[in-house]
Amino acid sequence: MKRYLLLLFALACIVPQIQAQREAVLNVEAEEKPQSPVNNIIKISPFHFIEGTFLLSYERMLKGGSMSIMLNAGVHSRERVFDGGDQFGFQEELQLRFYVIPPKNTSIRARRFAYFKGLYAGPFLGHRYRDESISVFDWILQQTVGVQQNVNEFSGGVILGSQIAFGNRLFLDVWVGGGVKRSTGRDPSVTNVTAVEVGYNGVIPKGGIQLGVGF
Repeated sequence: MKRYLLLLFALACIVPQIQAQREAVLNVEAEEKPQSPVNNIIKISPFHFIEGTFLLSYERMLKGGSMSIMLNAGVHSRERVFDGGDQFGFQEELQLRFYVIPPKNTSIRARRFAYFKGLYAGPFLGHRYRDESISVFDWILQQTVGVQQNVNEFSGGVILGSQIAFGNRLFLDVWVGGGVKRSTGRDPSVTNVTAVEVGYNGVIPKGGIQLGVGF
């Protein structure tokens, strides 16, 4: 019986303190002045450097942050050390983003550090060109031979993603999605191409992580 009385007494002391802290946080949030909206974001994709591509993006917010348009442009250049080949090309992509949850101009929990910058979904259209020399096995000659191919890839689909900003200036953009890709110019001797390789035809996965600066 004494244990239950002590537990009730402890709860009676703790609950008012929790409620007071909650009200204090809400009051701080109510007093926080909204930051100026960020309408322009310049981004880079760190993981594209691994495959030898410099990808630069520009997102422009429209209609008060309820939607945006994003343009991606990249240059690819890489030597294939394992087979002596090389690659060169470029790519472009257009994304139209509809913000299901619009960007917030007040910080998360009024700490003035992290800012939720929206949840979005929308379509994309892309093109990629690759001029590359690769090595393939010739079954007639029974030896490895060099092949030069010029591939154009056209893709489209949908994405779903979210953004968060640190200090309302440094942006982290993460998205996933998928679509369909059609390719032309692939050498007939190049077979067993996967969904992430040059010259693939079919359904493709899509995802990305970008870092950006807003202004």
